[in-house]
Amino acid sequence: MRTTAGLRRVDVIYRRVDDDFLDPLTFRHDSSLGVAGLMNAYRMGNVALVNAVGTGVSDDKAIYPFVPRMIKFYLGQEPILPNVKTYICAEEPDKKYVLFSDSKVQIYQPRIDQITVYNAGKNRAEFESFLVLGFGGSGHDLLKSFDVKYLGTEKIGDVTAAKLDLTPKSQKVRNTFAHIVLWIDPARGVSVQQQLFEPSGDYRLAKYSSIELNQKVPDSVFKIKTTPKTKTVSPQG
Repeated sequence: MRTTAGLRRVDVIYRRVDDDFLDPLTFRHDSSLGVAGLMNAYRMGNVALVNAVGTGVSDDKAIYPFVPRMIKFYLGQEPILPNVKTYICAEEPDKKYVLFSDSKVQIYQPRIDQITVYNAGKNRAEFESFLVLGFGGSGHDLLKSFDVKYLGTEKIGDVTAAKLDLTPKSQKVRNTFAHIVLWIDPARGVSVQQQLFEPSGDYRLAKYSSIELNQKVPDSVFKIKTTPKTKTVSPQG
């Protein structure tokens, strides 16, 4: 490491930089945050990285529900510290059905046989802008909610996609996502990849494949199957 007193040997580096920006010789060539040659020194065992490359996946919110299971599987014990309570809508007993219609979000929990209804109200436009982001929303609607910057083209799989950088106009939305990058297939007008950046710099990357357009969807898909005893609640605020 270069210091004001000259070069100094470093044994362990605690990093807060995403993998992509860690070493411009190995990952993103346009990165000015990383150190050129760092990965080579890491491979040779000359320096340790904390956290190691690739461990960022465990920081994803979608991984939270599996952390206690991983601890039990690999260590054979229960977690010492309680995990952040996180639910997976597709799994029992947390399975839920979510439907958005007429400015209302309905969440049905079969386990307790209850529908919770949230009214999007004045936030309807912001909510809907996320639902159709890169999938069917018009450019005019996009410009209502975001400042859009064209970043050129980039190859995503077999698609030469148009790359757009979106900055939310709403401060409330920017508190959740500082900006969003979309890769749009110009031939079909749909998103093949999305990257949502949080204010902290962390991001979520979603890739889409096997996209089918204009398929007939039965009306039953947009109806929640309940029981005669289903309870409906509407939280206020």
